[in-house]
Amino acid sequence: MFKTAINWFGSVILVSALVVFTSCGGSESGIAGEEEVIAVELTAHDGGDSAADPTFSIDVIRSLCGTPDEEEPVEGEEPVSEEEPVAGEEANANIEALTAEEFYDTLGNATFHYVFYCPTCPTGAEETYIFESYTVEYIPLQSPSGSGGYFFPPKLVNLDKPLLNTIILSREFTTAERGIILVTIQTKEEYVKKMLEEGGYDLYTSIPLFGLYSIRVTFHGRVRTGGSVTVTSTTEVSFGNYDNCTN
Repeated sequence: MFKTAINWFGSVILVSALVVFTSCGGSESGIAGEEEVIAVELTAHDGGDSAADPTFSIDVIRSLCGTPDEEEPVEGEEPVSEEEPVAGEEANANIEALTAEEFYDTLGNATFHYVFYCPTCPTGAEETYIFESYTVEYIPLQSPSGSGGYFFPPKLVNLDKPLLNTIILSREFTTAERGIILVTIQTKEEYVKKMLEEGGYDLYTSIPLFGLYSIRVTFHGRVRTGGSVTVTSTTEVSFGNYDNCTN
């Protein structure tokens, strides 16, 4: 079994996919000179919709939006006397003025491409691939500290998930697209907690520094003849406190 890599270049992020070559008809075919290729294009989406534009930035802190500005008094005018608020009224006003920003699991969009090329293969000799689960790994990358230095963000716990809809690739079904979970809210909280524990935060604001990761997704599957197969795709992202407030 031969393996190589293909790079997919997008306008926002670099996506790479591990391509699997195998004999048509599985190991039982015994036919030389043929090949099959599976590649996966992977993008990250942090707005709650895997169909939205891809993003490089992953927001890991849920901030409050809509902080009201205090009105400047007009020169020459007497300040308006404040009435005693009715019980609960002041609290309700604050709730209306401050709302939490939208905060989601980071989703991924995985597009599978299957190419079958076997001029010498008889009809029906091609393999069928069935993918049923995936693993997400967070590989720390050297990240700027903001003070002229560099650091590596913490290692985070891997994520293992089943695919809600099984992916089947064959000569008749050469492409497939699935939405997956790349970063859970729990993983975002883990990043913040570990960065604070390890001193990876701004000394003035106590906000964790921005950390770069290569997210590697391995899809686990099997072939029609019974063997196992994996396909891996990666994308790079930045974890940090990105303000997603709309007001």
